[in-house]
Amino acid sequence: MNQTHHLKLLDEYWNAVKTGHKTFELRQNYRGYQDGDVVKFYRCAREPRGYTSYYDGKNDYQYLRDNEFVKTMKEADTMSFIISYVLPLSALGINSDYVVFGIKKIE
Repeated sequence: MNQTHHLKLLDEYWNAVKTGHKTFELRQNYRGYQDGDVVKFYRCAREPRGYTSYYDGKNDYQYLRDNEFVKTMKEADTMSFIISYVLPLSALGINSDYVVFGIKKIE
């Protein structure tokens, strides 16, 4: 059964994904990404302190809609994609906690 994954996407990568120039994601695989799953990206900016690996659910990311900051992910710019291929990095002898997955825009 396919899942929908709600993920933050930093503003610095947003346009590359939106235009189709970046067609993959590198993520830790604690969600169990599978071919056919849907990924919904929420546009966000780095928190002023510069942390990207810590998120407390309230203050560590600023979400963007039309280049204006908003308070919640629900208000942020979003894009939806389908996962077209999943490559576990363990298959390459790298780190088994990460995967690279291909994404295709849902029209």
